[in-house]
Amino acid sequence: MTRGFSFHLTILTAMGGAALAQAQTPSITGLQNNYSYTIPGSPNYGIAPGSLFIVTGANLSNASNGLQPFPIPPTLDGVSVSVTVNGTTTHAPLYYAFPAQLGVVLPSTTPAGNGTLTVNNNGQTASTQITVLQSAFGILTINNQGSGRAAVFDLSNNLLSSTNATNPGNYVTLWGTGVGADLANTNESAYPQQQDNLTNIPIQVDIGGLPGNVVYRGRSQFPGVDQINVQIPQGVPYGCFVSLVVSSGSVVSNSTTIPVAASGSTCSDSITGFALSFQETINTNAAAPVVVSLGPAELAALSSTSPTRVGTLLFEQDNAPDVPNLLGFANPQENIAEADFFSYSPGDFAASFSPFLLSLGSCMVTPVTNAQPTALNPGSGLTVTASGAASTIRPEQAGQYLTGVPFASSYTFAGTGGADVGAFSTSVTVPSPALVWPQMSSLTSVVRSQGVMVTWTGGAPNTAVVISGESAAVLGNFNISRSFFCLAPVAAQKFTVPASILLSLPSTPTVPITSMAYLGIGNSSNPIVFSASGIDLGFAAALIFDYTGLGTGFTFQ
Repeated sequence: MTRGFSFHLTILTAMGGAALAQAQTPSITGLQNNYSYTIPGSPNYGIAPGSLFIVTGANLSNASNGLQPFPIPPTLDGVSVSVTVNGTTTHAPLYYAFPAQLGVVLPSTTPAGNGTLTVNNNGQTASTQITVLQSAFGILTINNQGSGRAAVFDLSNNLLSSTNATNPGNYVTLWGTGVGADLANTNESAYPQQQDNLTNIPIQVDIGGLPGNVVYRGRSQFPGVDQINVQIPQGVPYGCFVSLVVSSGSVVSNSTTIPVAASGSTCSDSITGFALSFQETINTNAAAPVVVSLGPAELAALSSTSPTRVGTLLFEQDNAPDVPNLLGFANPQENIAEADFFSYSPGDFAASFSPFLLSLGSCMVTPVTNAQPTALNPGSGLTVTASGAASTIRPEQAGQYLTGVPFASSYTFAGTGGADVGAFSTSVTVPSPALVWPQMSSLTSVVRSQGVMVTWTGGAPNTAVVISGESAAVLGNFNISRSFFCLAPVAAQKFTVPASILLSLPSTPTVPITSMAYLGIGNSSNPIVFSASGIDLGFAAALIFDYTGLGTGFTFQ
């Protein structure tokens, strides 16, 4: 499916299909920002006036009409889009029209509020609700899926990368859409657009949790496409995956990253976050993060255009004293050994894993993705050995294997090899001394707009602390669940999760059954990079994680 502009700002038009003989009744399944793809029902969902957005559905157009020349038309092969909010109706120009998707610019004269969007396909119509916000920015990302590294450019118009990192004090340009209405620039069909600095619209850019100096926010030369020019703040954490979020009031963008170096053009990470998709953890959308040290070979594999085959091995202890059957076992402390082996297409790998690559001192909201990796077969001889006793790691589902184990100071994972993955053996050491979280029993709620400071003592020296949380709620017609994680050096003994991260989570209703929330903190060993034939990246780690909230009425407000 088409997903917006590529990096040189041309619309991808891979969608196709034969023209239909006559108009059929259209149907609409969704409206999304062209770059963030924020899902309806999310607290940061909405379409801003002047922004580029997509309409998805069926029979939206009789034919496939790709990227249109400027000025882009208000009607394309008999297809038009109108929006009515608070009694005002505007007509949106179309970049392209396919049977399953339209690329549309919402006119700046559209007022904020809840209204109705109508697609007219040669006399056949379909309507849906639209939420129009003053500002709702979506950041263009390298994978064109709204996740992972943002497509940020330096003053020479070069894309930032691990070998072209920015530095504190430098100015960079973000691309995206949704800054808001430009009422002095309402001909939103034409190119080039007038570039007005929309200082009347509050925009904040958080880089590594610190606000940058925004010097321009407004249209690029392209209709519906915005740019933000911002100065990298002093004191920002360094790394190849520093968090980057744009907010306007309480409305935040998609969660992305940017490479930042203390000096020079090459970034580096001594410890980098890596999340694993473990279904038995509390958060079924994205699992408890694991900390991984990546070298040049691993970073090269991450940027490969070929499928990436990944193996992950994990010992995880989950402590949740308020929920005795948290993971379906018999007590509130569970020790689990797991092995996962999957192959990711380039696009799926970026959507599933690169958003979870994170530098110390940063946070990430887990993205929503439809990526479906291909299971790899490591054979039936997967074992984990603890205190001299070996246990078979049982198949849980295709590509995923797990078993309960006794607690020990170290674990050795081994495999005899199978159709896709060769033999391996590697050991991990459980972090020690234990990390202590004094707030675990006393923290009952978090005000998202204020952020939250988490403190700890202990933990294994020279490792990272993982802070994670999730809020899930049934809100109207939507079942919304979003989670986040942050990484901090264990020696810091405290970390503040910023509001720009927490505002992506839904507030937690107090009605039983319709909501769930937790906050957790853990200490991970510095993982071992292991190798086996048939995989490009292999990681093994041990994690001890403490949860609070489940079963106690904990809420995000």
